[in-house]
Amino acid sequence: DPAPVVHITPSSPGWGKGVYSAGDHPGFDITVEDPVNNNSYSGLKTITYTIKNGTTGAVETGTLANIGRNEHRQSWKGHINIDPSKFYSNDVQVVVEASDWSTNEAVSETAKLKVDNKAPVVTFAFDKSDAKNTKYYKNNKTLTITVDERNFDTTYIPKVTSTAGGGYSFSGWSTSGEKTTGVITFSGDSDYTVTYDCYDLAGNKSNTENLEEFTVDKTIPTISVSYDNDSARNGSYYKASRTATITINEHNFNAGDVKVTTTASDGRAPGVGGWSGSGDRHTATVEFDSDADYTLDISYVDMAGNNAADYDQDRFTVDLTKPELKITGIQDKSANKGTVEPVISVSDTNYIASGVTLSLKGANRGKVDTSNMISRTNAENGQIITFRNFGPDMDDIYTLTAKSVDKAGNETVQSITFS
Repeated sequence: DPAPVVHITPSSPGWGKGVYSAGDHPGFDITVEDPVNNNSYSGLKTITYTIKNGTTGAVETGTLANIGRNEHRQSWKGHINIDPSKFYSNDVQVVVEASDWSTNEAVSETAKLKVDNKAPVVTFAFDKSDAKNTKYYKNNKTLTITVDERNFDTTYIPKVTSTAGGGYSFSGWSTSGEKTTGVITFSGDSDYTVTYDCYDLAGNKSNTENLEEFTVDKTIPTISVSYDNDSARNGSYYKASRTATITINEHNFNAGDVKVTTTASDGRAPGVGGWSGSGDRHTATVEFDSDADYTLDISYVDMAGNNAADYDQDRFTVDLTKPELKITGIQDKSANKGTVEPVISVSDTNYIASGVTLSLKGANRGKVDTSNMISRTNAENGQIITFRNFGPDMDDIYTLTAKSVDKAGNETVQSITFS
């Protein structure tokens, strides 16, 4: 009389990836037959099972059927349920044994399956200690994603948003034991967010982790200044007002971080106007519109802590005032028979001696060389030029013209005629 034949058929996991969740009610369908031989069989007697947890060593045994001799059962069908909490393992082993009333015994092949009743646990590790202004970084950043999961599904990858459309890379997954890690490196200038969740191979869903928006900005801001008036005399003197336009190129701009420093010799240092921007280009103006010696200096640190290159301080003078020039000692359109000693006084904040010129023309004599006729005396911010007395040998009708041009190019001319 042949021994019984045992068939074990596992139920299908609902997620379809070979691992059973608790919701799948993992188990096996059992079919046992006592073969017919010469039109007879002895009948099934006992059917038992053993479940082993190959991970923890837990064992469960039980009897599926005790069949009386008088029942003379030739076949039996049943089911084994596996407790997921007891057999959380990728090495669940099931063996079924059967005997008939002729003392024949049969042992099934060991059936194996994976049972996972635990959801993946996701954690993020992101160093914020070097953040500027809460969320700005001037260096590469990394996010380490760790998933605590025995049956990790590598098809789930992080969801990254980047305003620049890229600038990051993902290392892929690396598994050690029941922990899987992946690293995202953010190396390009952009605003980023990251979201990650997953399902394991049994269909258990993880928690969702989010990395709130942050910014990588490794670009150094640039500062430039242009003026509407570049007509300088004597190096840095201007006879018209100047407007400076400051331009800062920076993506993550904050006007409050720009330091514009001005000084004025008259104590009325001008301030910077409001900032306006288009894209990464931001501008503001400073008006230098009164007589003074000025300096302009600018520094800027962006939101991520990047320092703009040191700006070379501008130094210049605005001089809108013409020199003061007076001719005294003789009246215009006067006829003189006595002492004739014209005196020319020149004064200007930005006086320059070489800017003072004289011209003396006689109606009959023409141009007169005055070099031996005058004496010069220094005065505050200027000079005094005194003619020696015109002698009897210098009878004529004269035109005396004095001109003073200061360092900025402002010009004053005075002219008198006398005889």
